[in-house]
Amino acid sequence: MIKETQGIINNTKDQLGDLKNKSFALLRVDSKSNFTAQGIKNITYYNETTGFGLMKPDRYPEDSVILTLEALSEMNPDYLIIQHTLEVAKQAILEKEGLAVWKSLKAVKNNHVVLFDNSLNTGSVLAIRLAAENLLKLAQ
Repeated sequence: MIKETQGIINNTKDQLGDLKNKSFALLRVDSKSNFTAQGIKNITYYNETTGFGLMKPDRYPEDSVILTLEALSEMNPDYLIIQHTLEVAKQAILEKEGLAVWKSLKAVKNNHVVLFDNSLNTGSVLAIRLAAENLLKLAQ
């Protein structure tokens, strides 16, 4: 299964097309509806060798850190991937929809805010496969 999953990762990277040139901020939501950057140590998404090789936005942290909307605005990623319980993620977005800084984000303007289920945080073989499917849907 590991070799097969490595093949799925490589296949996904090959099929990302224009998304290879887009930046992705991988976020979670804390108990106060703040966004937390997962950090580039998230090997599956950012690692070029063993992962999907997604491009991180400028100023995206190495480690997990809570972000202000202003900090997220400075990163201004092409895509926001919010990987959390879907209802919690939707509520966090709803709380920010009226804010000018939220509306100014490239990802928001281009409707590139995507939700990945919380189960993908495990890093398991099945989670990686589902992440690959989700990324390929974005590439279509």
